[in-house]
Amino acid sequence: MARLRRHLVTLLVGCTAVGAANLALAAADDPGQAIYLERCAACHDNPQGYTPPRSTIALRSPEYVLDILEKGTMQVQAQGLSRKDREQLATYLTGRTLGAAEGAAFDDWDVNYCAHKPAPIGGSDFHWNGWGRDLAGSRYQPQPGMSAGDLPKLKVKWAFAYPGGRVNSQPTLIGDRVLVGSRPGAVYSLDAATGCTHWTADVGSGMRAAISVVALPGSEPARYVAIVGTADRDVIALDADSGEKLWSTKVESHPHGVITGSPIVVKDTIVVPLSSIEEATARNEQYECCTFTGSIVALDLASGEMLWKTRTIEQQAQPFRKSAAGSQMHGPAGAAIWSAPSFDEQRGLIYAATGDSYTDVPEPGSDAVIALDLRSGKMVWRHQVTEGDNYVMGCIGGAHHANCPEEMGPDYDFGSTPIIARVPDGQGGNRTLLLAGQKSGIIYAMDPDRKGDIVWQQRPGLGSVRGGIQWGSAADEDTVYTAVSDAVAPPDVRRPGLSAFDIATGKLRWHTPAPEGECIQQGNRLICTNGQSAAVSAIPGAVFSGALNGMFRAYDSRNGRIIWEVDMHQLRVKSVNGLLVRGGNMDATGPTVANGTLYVNAGYGGIEGQPGNVLFAFSVEGE
Repeated sequence: MARLRRHLVTLLVGCTAVGAANLALAAADDPGQAIYLERCAACHDNPQGYTPPRSTIALRSPEYVLDILEKGTMQVQAQGLSRKDREQLATYLTGRTLGAAEGAAFDDWDVNYCAHKPAPIGGSDFHWNGWGRDLAGSRYQPQPGMSAGDLPKLKVKWAFAYPGGRVNSQPTLIGDRVLVGSRPGAVYSLDAATGCTHWTADVGSGMRAAISVVALPGSEPARYVAIVGTADRDVIALDADSGEKLWSTKVESHPHGVITGSPIVVKDTIVVPLSSIEEATARNEQYECCTFTGSIVALDLASGEMLWKTRTIEQQAQPFRKSAAGSQMHGPAGAAIWSAPSFDEQRGLIYAATGDSYTDVPEPGSDAVIALDLRSGKMVWRHQVTEGDNYVMGCIGGAHHANCPEEMGPDYDFGSTPIIARVPDGQGGNRTLLLAGQKSGIIYAMDPDRKGDIVWQQRPGLGSVRGGIQWGSAADEDTVYTAVSDAVAPPDVRRPGLSAFDIATGKLRWHTPAPEGECIQQGNRLICTNGQSAAVSAIPGAVFSGALNGMFRAYDSRNGRIIWEVDMHQLRVKSVNGLLVRGGNMDATGPTVANGTLYVNAGYGGIEGQPGNVLFAFSVEGE
């Protein structure tokens, strides 16, 4: 056993004498290959959980890989490498040189600047602002400018190619502008009708969070700002008319913290959720795991000044044991918030949902829905639904490394925004329910007046480390629509698809299984590509859901019948900024809708599948 443990450690953090000889041969042929064999192959040639296989990395741009090595999840693994080393690794993995057309920096592309100025932003222009469209996180557009009957006639109106890397930021629709961000760190203000570019801004880091636009308090005439959250833990205010940076605030000091959930703006307060990449960093056995704790931060809208910060786990991480590799381990840690919060105006409460624990140290904050007072940040209540969900990457399927928790959990984070829904109480009034979907495949309805007590729960999916319910549901007046991924669940019991539940009772209205997709063996895991992981969006009469195999569908909200679909993998068009582009797999962000146009990113490519780099605008007959 001791010999086996030494061998496993060697695979993860070093090389045997034979491996060193192989590296020397590889270096003579390609220095990037030698670096890959030394630092990357043990994980990416035999991927686990969220680790992308070598074949998926090859589909990405070298700029994207370089960004991940320098600012993303592979920072620790890339420590000690020079800039030249990282560039060689990136070009080896992708087979492309830096600066090639498909991966050029955003300011090297034809960004197709508009010949006209957009109309000034007005108070009624907030068509889809931020992640959930409204502060309740509903992801429901009551006035889409199109009907469910129009959807079979949808065609591409225009397409915008994101320079470099994969798509991340969900489109925000304000007046005749579309605001989006991309992985290399560019924010774009596009014309909603044509896709031309009004302005670009470099915020220095990639973003997955949707942008929110709001008027500065007291400005006359109103001055509107775009609030951006980045992977470098910065919240940035940009002038929405010009892209000028007004202020920037670093909201977290932990080097592996990130902003993945979209900040929301409540009156003059910005509410920011904080997550981390420490789950991935922990794969390095020399890393002293783990010290990050999720939190919610409140900032003043006008100045960016921090008003309060509330941790999801009150106890600070303390040393508790040494790892098998001899590194000091710390805990508790985790309970990151990687989805947008929602705001209950009636109660003055912020609701957020948390991820898993990173260590064996018991704590009450992970896999929980929490409620905070907007003014003070005080935690009003917290409801943990899965105890002991201790997890870091690389610890499933029989794999183990020194930072793995001794008691492993199932990795059942909440990755979805809690939706605030109001339904009849049966006595002539209304009651409020919180709808929260978990990677376990369970959707919960909770009572905010009883500290999150569960009113009902349903399990449309089996659940897995890739969801279950992953990125977000949508809710109209009486129904919640929930997509299930089950991408890495056993094929004989997985249940990918889309389900609708009565909000008041939890009764199943309908379930539409995902049409068959292929299952692919990647290392020691089986990935089934028809999982529906992306966030769901809804309009009157219809629900939109994307799948990992690139299929994007609209469903009749009354019965779940598929009324329109398009294969993003096969959709090849000329972009407005001059490139022949195609879509890719559908994951993470969902579509946004306004003024008769549907906007959707295609090509997430985060873990597997065709990455793509396109924002599509669909309208009736493409007009």
